[in-house]
Amino acid sequence: MKVYYEELDGNLLPQWLLLPAPNTFGSLTVNLSAPFERMEAEDFHDELTIVTITQAALAIRPADQNQFILHTDQASKDLEVSMPADIDYYLIRLEDLEEVLQMNVRSFFNSDR
Repeated sequence: MKVYYEELDGNLLPQWLLLPAPNTFGSLTVNLSAPFERMEAEDFHDELTIVTITQAALAIRPADQNQFILHTDQASKDLEVSMPADIDYYLIRLEDLEEVLQMNVRSFFNSDR
């Protein structure tokens, strides 16, 4: 799992969560407290295939507030074109994730961690 940060007034603010995309479709359970690494702007390049996830593809996992579910089949339906064959990452805006989970998830990705 990777996190992309924007810098504002010398502070790093987490913006996007990038999840490695497995070759299977269905649902993924994601643990917010999993280890992560910082993704820099220069890490984005033309060879990467990144699919942006909408709120419709995200769901809460009531049994554990540190986890959420990503429905990859819904992500496929949300695209106006067919799902790429080889996806490197799913990109989730942290604002969207916070809206779905109704909680502040940015504390999981503080830059001082």
